[in-house]
Amino acid sequence: MKKLLYTVLLLLIVVVVKGQNSYTITSIPFNPDPFSSGTSANVAYDDMYGSVVPLPFSFCFYDAPYNFIVIGSNGIVTFDTTVANSYCPWPINTPVPNVDMTNKSIMAPIQDLNPALGGTIKYDLQGVAPYRRFIISYFEVPMFSCTTMLFSEQIILYETSNIIETHIMNKPLCSTWNGGAAVQGIQIDPLIGFVVPGRNHPSQWTAINDGFRFQPVGNCAGPVPSDSVSGKVFVDYNNNCLQDPNEFPIQNRAVLANNGQFYGWSNGTGHYAIGMVPGNYTISEYVTGPYFASNCVPGGAYNVTVSGNTYNNADFADSVAVICSDIMVDVGTGPMRRCGTSYAGITYCNNGNYPDSNVVINLFLNDSLTIDTTSMPYTTTGINAYQFAIGTLMPGQCGNIQLVLNVGCDSAGTEYCLSAQIVGTYATDCDPMNNSGSECQVLVAACDPNEKRVAAQNGHGYVFQDDIDANDELTYQISFQNLGTSYAEDVVIRDTLDDTRLRLETFQAGAGSAPYNYVLIGNVVIFRFENIMLPAASVNEPGSHGFVKFSIQQEQGHLPGTVIQNDAAIYFDFEAPVFTNQTVNTIPLNSAVTIGMQDVAQIYPNPGKDQLIVQRMIDQEMEFVLYDLAGKEVRRATLNSMRTSVNTADLNAGVYLYRLQSNGQLLEAGKWMKQ
Repeated sequence: MKKLLYTVLLLLIVVVVKGQNSYTITSIPFNPDPFSSGTSANVAYDDMYGSVVPLPFSFCFYDAPYNFIVIGSNGIVTFDTTVANSYCPWPINTPVPNVDMTNKSIMAPIQDLNPALGGTIKYDLQGVAPYRRFIISYFEVPMFSCTTMLFSEQIILYETSNIIETHIMNKPLCSTWNGGAAVQGIQIDPLIGFVVPGRNHPSQWTAINDGFRFQPVGNCAGPVPSDSVSGKVFVDYNNNCLQDPNEFPIQNRAVLANNGQFYGWSNGTGHYAIGMVPGNYTISEYVTGPYFASNCVPGGAYNVTVSGNTYNNADFADSVAVICSDIMVDVGTGPMRRCGTSYAGITYCNNGNYPDSNVVINLFLNDSLTIDTTSMPYTTTGINAYQFAIGTLMPGQCGNIQLVLNVGCDSAGTEYCLSAQIVGTYATDCDPMNNSGSECQVLVAACDPNEKRVAAQNGHGYVFQDDIDANDELTYQISFQNLGTSYAEDVVIRDTLDDTRLRLETFQAGAGSAPYNYVLIGNVVIFRFENIMLPAASVNEPGSHGFVKFSIQQEQGHLPGTVIQNDAAIYFDFEAPVFTNQTVNTIPLNSAVTIGMQDVAQIYPNPGKDQLIVQRMIDQEMEFVLYDLAGKEVRRATLNSMRTSVNTADLNAGVYLYRLQSNGQLLEAGKWMKQ
């Protein structure tokens, strides 16, 4: 697309430039972020400005940095916070800049809209620091007077480079109202402005799928992340390595450079971009579900060199093993305190490769819990039963419902439970076992706000330590609270998993108190709550809490005496990490593990002295291995017959651990004691 560069003001505009501060305006391809994601700006009335919105990063506009923005109903945003919750002026009668237009504003374009009649106005955060982008989306907002005409566009603010982009999906012309007035550009003050050519008053114009970039020159000019890799991720049903009309983008797919040195996630259209420093990189995707077979990239990854260039079209076309949706839901809460409120969250996803439609989530509370507030409307379907209408879930699409629950005044130790069920209409669900989730918490009197607990194997709440069997799955919950003096823009949790005792390939992310992304790099799982804007406890104590859950299975073959420990580090913005306590799970020494439905062998006498006997209970050749408590192997015998004697005369008195295995696979494990 031909690029149009302008360093002077355009038609009908007189410009006074202070020093070297200016903007160049360039036509760019239409490439918006998802219109459906983000937080409502609460701008639902005609001709109004909303409340002050904190920016997730400092943004330099013309000649100064700003940390807050105000979103208007008429396609305008401003860094002038004095206009918050006030009138958004209309009509437009003179070209921009002018004394009637709001200063320090971005018009994308400004025109007379009426969000009271429909559509959505949202803001969102995407990307990875220091190249994040703050997005303001107007989607299908009716024009004033011409109410059947719908307007959709985005304003994107780029961290570090301080670039402003506008992406118009559809800008119709309502020529019968205010002469069809619409202006696309920037106003600094009544004398300084930068406007797209042909898009100032009184021109009448329309636009479909176009984009413009406003790049700062002067004080705000920052380094542009040109050293990057971008592409898209999509389902490839017919294995032709092309995205055909019926093949869907995959959202929330992590793409890694050098296995996590840099990383990013695909958006609602399947596109991703990773900013990085010059160097050589292997670009791969992190596939979390078993329903994708392979991608079209030789070896599964790109080998690229970036050095002052942008490597585009690093696409991943993922073939499928079976066409299916996989809708899942999980529910969780933080620690519950009696006579108070508890923060809760419902996390849902489509982990499959095909969309599911008319999706609903049913929530059930026990009789001691009631809903105080939720982030999504619901209908009551029965006693303590509620339903949330989700709609269509695309492949990889996830969402989060945030709740505040009222907790009863029962005594400490009382157990409170809640559960959720997700239902869709697509006939083939890859894994119906994850269509429901539940949570039970035991009332506590007080707790550390930044802590880690593991689900008790008896099903009653979360504990710091617990005895387990070798086959038990472990479910962890990490809770956090902002105890600082201001809101936290981002919260990041890093959890280093014991890959010698836990099967990393079985990792399953669960419910969270707010939307999050995650990636598993080696044995480190990173949860990113971007743009969470977590308030300080001194301002909003209930809202200052958060949590995330995940589950993982053990490696096979753990012997009695095995200990699995885990803790996490919590980062609030750029502060030093807060470390949680350590959870401890132990397989008791007096336990035995049998794989299957029958005993594999009997070990006797137990306790014994100079020898032990292994009596096979099944007709299968196997090995007997004996270890001391330090894990050192002290005996090994091949069991060729049904009864085998093992000499233990030279062993010291004490406790030993045994393992019965066949071709390396554990059949049974337990404890033997020498007197």
